[in-house]
Amino acid sequence: MSVFSSSYAALIDDKGRVVLPASFKKAMGSMADEKIVIEKGYFRNCLNIYPEKTFNPKEESIISKLDPFNEEDEDLRESFYENHANIYIAENGRISIPSEFLKYIIDVRKSKEVVFVGNGDHIKLWASDVYEAHRRDKLTIGDMLKRRNQKNL
Repeated sequence: MSVFSSSYAALIDDKGRVVLPASFKKAMGSMADEKIVIEKGYFRNCLNIYPEKTFNPKEESIISKLDPFNEEDEDLRESFYENHANIYIAENGRISIPSEFLKYIIDVRKSKEVVFVGNGDHIKLWASDVYEAHRRDKLTIGDMLKRRNQKNL
């Protein structure tokens, strides 16, 4: 399984394309030749980028719990599938982000600066200014670990 860590600045081009950092493409290994899944973040305005093989178990875990004869579950299923897209990485590492997904994180008329952030089994793509604000607002890793340990007592 790929493990993605660290962060890298990048620029979106005029056609909505961005080059995946070389270290992330390398971490994907042979999976970089397969589809990747881009998903709108559930809790924050960022995009989650998964190798397809990493996304599939997540998808199965969510969808398998839904009752096809329950209206609320059917709405959740529809929303889940609307929320992601399958794309390919070009040989040069460039990915084309569908415009609807790009608009979810950034207004390219104002800025084209983004940040790729490793998140273990997937990568997050943020508008640079939104990511910096998020980083300023969250606790330090030490404080988060302390808080987590206190909850587990």
